[in-house]
Amino acid sequence: MGSIVISGAFENALERVIGQEGIDLVVVAMAEHDIGGYAMPFHTHSSAFLEVLGVDTWFVRRINVPDVHKVLAAVDLSGDPDHPAAIPVLQRANSLSQGGELHVVYVNDTIRRRDELFSFFSSKDIESALEGIERGRLEQLQQLLAQVGVEPTALDIRRGKASRQIQAAMSDTAADLVVIGSGHLNKRGRHLGATAHNVLYGEDRSSDVLIVRNDPLA
Repeated sequence: MGSIVISGAFENALERVIGQEGIDLVVVAMAEHDIGGYAMPFHTHSSAFLEVLGVDTWFVRRINVPDVHKVLAAVDLSGDPDHPAAIPVLQRANSLSQGGELHVVYVNDTIRRRDELFSFFSSKDIESALEGIERGRLEQLQQLLAQVGVEPTALDIRRGKASRQIQAAMSDTAADLVVIGSGHLNKRGRHLGATAHNVLYGEDRSSDVLIVRNDPLA
């Protein structure tokens, strides 16, 4: 595994270096700027930066706090069952949590606006359906953890909008680092999804954010 630490807007040069050196992790120091209340790395958007690099990218938001003791892995259990997006996230999070804590969170966002369904189904029926989904997801997650040999400190299943619940889990666990998938890949194979983007630019910036490409790690 190779890595490179950068602190400037060198996207084009980095793309060439990464391709030549086989680097699979880039560490980015995020600079704080008062631009709509967001932290902007390199005076540009991290989504564009990630698309240029096409590798896992660690955005450092904690100032002068280098140690990582608590890692939160935010997993996505949707998509291709033969190539679960959660696997590379769990692998990367596990490799960085040795000697510390690894918390795993999954957010059930199946029903984002439950009130729209109340006229058709009772709240009891909806609750039963949600619990059934969560039991299935928990079993799926436990199988994936066993498959990759990961033993987390704690598993957490939440409901609601994914980015908000992940940020809440960051706060509740006092995570030093949250590891999250990049999102569904486009034709170029490079894309930063809405959930990852919202977590990175969310109000809670007490944790670093490591965005993992959906490709399985070698």
